[in-house]
Amino acid sequence: MTGASKVTVSVDGPGIYGTYDANGELTLAFPCDKSMKTTTHTYLLTVVGYPDLTKKLTVSAQSNS
Repeated sequence: MTGASKVTVSVDGPGIYGTYDANGELTLAFPCDKSMKTTTHTYLLTVVGYPDLTKKLTVSAQSNS
């Protein structure tokens, strides 16, 4: 986004996991609960300075156990 300087990331609920530059990449761990067949995590990205501009991403993965 033009003019954005930072982005906050929240993982699985309220609270900020971290604040990052608006350009670039971020690699996050995807811990799985082996007692469950499927693990789901929800990521919320919010552009700093634009509180109404957010993107929610829900990702699921099946356990190999």
